[in-house]
Amino acid sequence: MSAVTGLIFGVVPALVASDDRIGIALSEEARGGSGGARAGRLRSALVVAELALSLVLLAGAALLIISFNNL
Repeated sequence: MSAVTGLIFGVVPALVASDDRIGIALSEEARGGSGGARAGRLRSALVVAELALSLVLLAGAALLIISFNNL
């Protein structure tokens, strides 16, 4: 059952992504530029927030593993 679910959730997005219209839309957006300085700052802030969240989750996972080992 899990293999079928994995195939469905893996194949369907791949088929949707292989559509030619998506490639054309992405290439048109790439010619538009980066969106300015404000968008760059927002993008940088989102990257920093993502890294901070990943470190918090990593520390939480490590503490969880340590507490399971102490049981």
